Amino acid sequence: MSDGLGPRRGGAARALVRRAGIAALARGPLPALARRRAARRGAAAVLCWHAIGPDGAGPEAWTVSRLGDLRAQFAELARRWQVVPLDEALALLDAPPRRRPGPPPRPLAALTFDDGDASLHAFLPALLDDLGLCATIFVATAQIETGRPFWFDRVMNALLAPAPFTLDLRAQGLGLRRFDAPPGAGRWPAISALLEALKALPPDRREEAAASVVALAPPAPPGPRLGPMSLAQLRELAAHPRIAIGAHSHGHELMDRIAPEAARASIARSRALLAQWTGRAPAHFAWPNGNWSDEVARIAAQEGFASAAALGPAEGRFLLERGARRHAYPRIAVGRYDSLDRFRLRLAGL
Repeated sequence: MSDGLGPRRGGAARALVRRAGIAALARGPLPALARRRAARRGAAAVLCWHAIGPDGAGPEAWTVSRLGDLRAQFAELARRWQVVPLDEALALLDAPPRRRPGPPPRPLAALTFDDGDASLHAFLPALLDDLGLCATIFVATAQIETGRPFWFDRVMNALLAPAPFTLDLRAQGLGLRRFDAPPGAGRWPAISALLEALKALPPDRREEAAASVVALAPPAPPGPRLGPMSLAQLRELAAHPRIAIGAHSHGHELMDRIAPEAARASIARSRALLAQWTGRAPAHFAWPNGNWSDEVARIAAQEGFASAAALGPAEGRFLLERGARRHAYPRIAVGRYDSLDRFRLRLAGL
C-alpha cells in the first residue's frame, strides 16, 4: 500500500544521490586535471552571469546569483585561476602555441555579465574592489533607453507567487502551464520551459504572449525584481576602473532568427548608443541568448566589434583558446542554482 509519498521520497533520494555524485567529482582530482590541461593549451575560461540578488532574498530566478554565492565563486577563481580582463583573455586567440619548459602557469579566467540589470550597479563594484578583480558588462540598450524590462524579465518577475498555480495559455499556443513547486530551484524547470516556448514564437507574438503571462499570473509578494539599470547608473559603472562595458544588441533580439538587416540595425544601434552614453565605443559584443550565425558574426565584425561572445560551448569548445572563432567564442554560463561544487565542474567542462 502506498502512503502517497513514494514519488516525493524517491525524488528527494535521487536529488541526494545526485548532490553526492557532484560533490565527489568536484572534490576529486578532475577539476585540477582540467585546470592543468587548460594551462598547457593556453586556454581561458570566460564565465557569464546575469544579475545579483541579496542573500536570503529574491527574485527567485536562475539568472539572479546570490551575492554570497557569487563572492564564493569569485574567490574560487582567484585561488585557482588567474583572473584577467576580457581583453587579456581574448589575446589568447592570436597567441602562438606554448613551448616554454616546466609546469604551465595558472590558466586564465575572465568575468562577464549580460543584459544590464540594475543589481549590477548595486553589488558588483564593491565586490570587484574587495577581491581585486575586473569584469565586463554586456549591455542591451533598449531597456536602458526606455526603463522597461525585457519580456523575459517581466515573465520571471510575474512567476513568483508562493502558492502553486496554473496558467491557461492555450490561446497563445502555449498550453496549460503548471507551477506546482514553490519559488526556487524546484519551480525553475517550469519557468525555463515556458521561456523556451516563448523564444520559439515570432517576436510580435512573443511580446503578446509575455504580456498574457504577466496579466494571468497571480500576485507575488513584494521584493526585489529584475529590471534595467538607469542611464546614470550605466555611466557610473562605465567610469569604474575595474569594469568594461560591452554591447549586447539593442532589443535583445535572437539574432539568428531575424533578418540580417534587422540584426545589423540592432548591433549598430547598441554600439552607437553606448558610445554616446559612456563616451567610449564598446570593443566587444555578446550574442543575446547565445544565438548567432555565420552571417551575423560577419556583421558584428563589420560594425566594428573586435569580438563577440556566445553562451555555452561553441563549435565543440567550452574554453576560449587559440583557433576559437573570434566572433562566437564560448562562455560558461553560471546561475543561482549552481552550488560551488557544480561551479567547479562547469569549469572542468561538465
